[in-house]
Order: sequence, then C-alpha cells, then structure tokens
Amino acid sequence: MSLGSLSFGSMRLRQLAATAAAALVVLFAAAPGQAAADPIELGGTPVPGGTGSTDAAKPTELTAGVWIDELGSDVASGTHYYEYTRASEGEETSTVLVGAMTAGLPDLSDSISLSVTTADDASCADGNADRGAGVWPFGTSVFVGSSDAESWEGECTVARTLRIKVTHNGTGDQSVPVAIKIVEEARVKTAVADMPPGVKAETPVPTPKVSGETEPLAGATSLADAPELTTGSFTTTLLEGGAQVWKVPLDWGQDLIARAHIPTVQAEDETLSVYGPNVELSFLSPMGATIASPYEDAVGDGTVSDEEPVELINATGPVRLQPRYDSETAGTTTPGDFYVVLGAETLTDLERDPRELPVTLDVEIRGDGEPAPEYFKEPPFLVGPDTRSDVVSGSGISKAEQDALDAKRTQKIIAATALALVGLVATGGGLTLLRRR
Repeated sequence: MSLGSLSFGSMRLRQLAATAAAALVVLFAAAPGQAAADPIELGGTPVPGGTGSTDAAKPTELTAGVWIDELGSDVASGTHYYEYTRASEGEETSTVLVGAMTAGLPDLSDSISLSVTTADDASCADGNADRGAGVWPFGTSVFVGSSDAESWEGECTVARTLRIKVTHNGTGDQSVPVAIKIVEEARVKTAVADMPPGVKAETPVPTPKVSGETEPLAGATSLADAPELTTGSFTTTLLEGGAQVWKVPLDWGQDLIARAHIPTVQAEDETLSVYGPNVELSFLSPMGATIASPYEDAVGDGTVSDEEPVELINATGPVRLQPRYDSETAGTTTPGDFYVVLGAETLTDLERDPRELPVTLDVEIRGDGEPAPEYFKEPPFLVGPDTRSDVVSGSGISKAEQDALDAKRTQKIIAATALALVGLVATGGGLTLLRRR
C-alpha cells in the first residue's frame, strides 16, 4: 500500500468522522428536550462494595459524608441497609443527621422512605418524600438525638451504633440513584429559651423584595454544577419534562424566598386549549430533604394554561435550631447549601415537541446572619471522617477523590459519545456504499 493511499484513507476517515460529528450535532439539535429531560445528577461517593446491603443483619458500614447508591424497583432490591457508628461518646454525645435523596424514576411518580433504629431495633426516627411524574430530585431527612436539648439520656441519643434503612417505593423497571448523607452534630450548649424562635403558625409567606435589572441565569442539571443565586431577578427557559437547580448558601438566621412566574401559553392550534404541565418550585435542604415551607399560603406548584399565568412562591424560614426542640414553631435547622429546584412534569403521549416555558425567578435572601448556637465542640458538624465544618455542606471526601469520580463520569460520557459516533460512521459508510451501487 502506498503512502498516497494511506493519506487518502486517513482523509476519508477524517471526512467520515466529521460527517458523523455533524450528524450527532444535528441529532441533538433536533431533540432539544433530550438532555434537559435527564434526571438531575446527585453526586457523592459510591457506597463501599458498589452497592448497599439488602440484608438487614449485614448492613453496609458508612462514615459521615455523602454516599451514592442505586436502589431497585422491586421489594428485594428496593430496600438497602446501612450502619453508622457515632464518633462522639459519653456526656457530650451527638445528634446524627441522616438524609436520603433521589432523582427517582424518570417521568414517573415516585417516593422514598427513610428510618433509623438502634442496633437493638429501637425506633429512633423516620421520614418519607414523594414526587410527581418528572425528573427533579426530592428527599427526606431525620435527626437522631435529644428532642429537648436538655435530656441526653434516651436510647437513641446514647446509642453508639445506628441502623439506617432506605426504601425506594416507586414501581418501574430500572434502578434509581439515591444519595445518603450523614452528618454528626456536636451537642448544643445554648439553652432552648435563649435560641431565636422559628416561624410561628399562620405566619403569611413573605414576598421577595428585589431591585435592578432581570438577568438570564439558567439552572443546572447537576447539584455539583448548580449556579449560585443571590438576591435579584433572573430568567430561564424550562422545558416540559425537564428540571433545573440553583444553589443558595444560607447562614444562621437567613431566610430564602423565591417566586416563579410563568406566563400563559397559547396552543399552536386556535381550536385547542392548553392545560399542563404541572410545574413545581421546591427547595432542598443541606441534607437533601424537600423542605415543607413553614409559612402560610406558600404555593409550591401550579399548572400551565392558556387562561392565566402560573404564580409560585416558596420560602424556607430563617435557619434556626429552636424549631427542632419546639413543636410550636417550624423552619429549617441547619446552615449550608440549599437548592432551588424548578421542574415541569412529563406529559406522556404528546403529539408535539415539548414546550419551552419562560420563567422569571425572583429571589431574596433575607437577614444578615446571626450568632450560631454554642456547641460543646467547634466546628460543630462532622461532614466527613476527619472533616469538621461550621455548615452542613461538602461531601466529606478529598478533592483528589472527587476529581477521580468526575473523571470517571467524563470517561463514561466520552465512551457513550464515541459509541454514537462509531454507529453514525458505520451508517455513513453504508450509505456511501449504497450510493456507489
């Protein structure tokens, strides 16, 4: 074979590769909802062994941090068991915070539940969360410790080892990613009477106060890549069946308020009316739990139509520890990275392309912060085996480990793209042969 034929062959391969790449771009451009409709990526370190235990007698041991697992859709594989051993003992025992968050089954209604017991099977805490047909993340969290900040002698409070059970309750034909977050919080010194109160019942939801120009700021499809929101007005375009997330760090005493406006939508055919999809505006706590607003008249979801615009408003309540110990008030109780989640449900059997929904998002972060409660140990939050923090954020793993996980994910994306390219190259070659015939 001559150098000329080798050169021609290389040129031909380059042409085919370019054709395949162009075809791939056209393919993605022709299906604008494809990437947006992927479930939000949660992040985290794979659980030891690659998957959690399905045997309650042999739970998977976890440390403080954020862990990622996959739970199945049937009874046998849909429940996993874990075990956590407290780092603190004795008089200065701790509160253990546990969260379970999932992207759920894409485009289907789904739910997840979480329970914590002692090694002797004494019940400590449980929670659950659900989501409509979509791809946005949702979750629940619990705390295991004293319920009055004074008596620290309860069985669950002093137990060195805790058992964690996470159940995916959805019905489908595939596994779902589940992030399990464990944070150990030092015992608090501040008396409940000296803590600022949470939100009292029947307090009306506040309206966000914003000024200045509205800026475009699309949300991300990964918690790790979520852009940070500050007080202001922002615009984005939400695709039917898609979801976007933004990050908002909150300190003690700060309150996150968000309002979403979606204008009326007109049908392409004047003889038809528009009703749907349902759009949800929700918040995730630093533990990955979907937050129930403590305010009166918060509106977290609404339905797009051709008759009136959608107006949603939600608020977290100021970050204060007191609501954890006082049932008369409510609100979130841990500082850290919160997430604003905007998702549109998936409408099945559409005979049209998914609609693009213009959204205006007004955000206000109220409060300049206030003194943190005093703890027996500072910083109070153990977010990794050897990592303490003033806030309930961070994965608790080293940057090198996170970089390795990100690289592995990138390799999977490259491999999938390469496979698509090879298929398109083969298709292009086959078409060329057909033309020659």
